[in-house]
Amino acid sequence: MKYILITVALIFLSISIQAQKKQNVYYFDKNDIEVINPDSSYYSRVIQEPDSGSTFYNLIEFYKDKKVKTRGKVSEFNPNLKYEEILVRNFENGRKASISNYKNGILVGSKYLYYENGLLKEERLYLENKEKVYNPKRTIYKTVSLNNQKGENFLDEKGSGDFNLNYENGDWEKGTYSNGLNVGVWQSYNKKDNETYNDEYIDGVY
Repeated sequence: MKYILITVALIFLSISIQAQKKQNVYYFDKNDIEVINPDSSYYSRVIQEPDSGSTFYNLIEFYKDKKVKTRGKVSEFNPNLKYEEILVRNFENGRKASISNYKNGILVGSKYLYYENGLLKEERLYLENKEKVYNPKRTIYKTVSLNNQKGENFLDEKGSGDFNLNYENGDWEKGTYSNGLNVGVWQSYNKKDNETYNDEYIDGVY
């Protein structure tokens, strides 16, 4: 009986310690601009002190209905977030929007993007930046797979194929991939502006 009482006491102590974890709370509108009044916010951001044995702060963002928008870790949060390790973003319906990996605020390894219906849209493989500095003309990732909203893959096992996708809002986009990279002329249409755009790519760079 004494052992049980001690165990219960330790559990409540652990819960109490977790509840006392220091945290900062911020509020943002749909344009990611910080606001003061929570009632006028689109989502809230909570930054918690690092877990035991970690140097990274815990990041969690909530939509107004308390569904989780973003969950991950950051090494810096002021003035900007510097992501670390796995970052998960969710749509407002609660389904995953993306899963990414970061190191020192830079995307590394695989990134997965999803449609709101839950199916995988795209898998990207981010390439190592051997230059160690940002270069906008450097190819930063290869597309491993690319699917439509029915789960049908546009690309073959080498990451090559023609991409042609019509979005629900009336926008569309089409072009060609070769070995996971955009090549040739890509066209996209923005229904809201009624504008068609042409971008020419060479090995993933335009």
